[in-house]
Amino acid sequence: MNFEELKALHRERRDHFDEGFSTRVHRALSWLQRAEKETEDDDASFIFLWIAFNASYTSETHAKEGVIDKNLMTNYFRKLVNHGKHDISKLLNNGNRTLILEILENEYIIKPFWNDEKGQEFWKYIRAKDRRDVVFLIGYEDRMGQILTILFGRFYVLRNQLLHGGATWNSSVNRKQVQDCNQLIKVLAPLFIKIMLDNPNEDWGEITFPVKR
Repeated sequence: MNFEELKALHRERRDHFDEGFSTRVHRALSWLQRAEKETEDDDASFIFLWIAFNASYTSETHAKEGVIDKNLMTNYFRKLVNHGKHDISKLLNNGNRTLILEILENEYIIKPFWNDEKGQEFWKYIRAKDRRDVVFLIGYEDRMGQILTILFGRFYVLRNQLLHGGATWNSSVNRKQVQDCNQLIKVLAPLFIKIMLDNPNEDWGEITFPVKR
């Protein structure tokens, strides 16, 4: 689904939503809308989609700025899979398997690749293990959360490269990870919002920076 379709659902149902949940979805949708305008800029599109994702899952228990809270993210994926494992599995399996494997093969978004302390063999081991795990897990709907955790670990490395100035905008170098990650998060972020809209009674957490009037 795209922004317009999801926003229509939000408008239709929001009178029955908790204010915090409605605000969470509204924020995520606003960044999804902005991302959809970036049809030729993969860097900008990915950044806006990451913010949409962040708005969807982050909460008051979130870790300090700049540090990923793996437990919070894993818990969010668990809730998504509880309510939408079939849709997530369908999206990952139908037409995106090759893209997923290409993302997992790309060493430039494997965190240990940038840490020389453990050497090449370590990041190559991580790459092979993650690929092997995903190939096995992708056949089981109940294990989609584990796949998402692996993929978003890769996305997070790219997120850091872009937001912390570790990459050049629209660079001709290392374009593939930006293009591939953007292509995949572009279909995942709207699906996550749709699952949330269909399950407003789930505890999606307290929003950060609640609206003050």
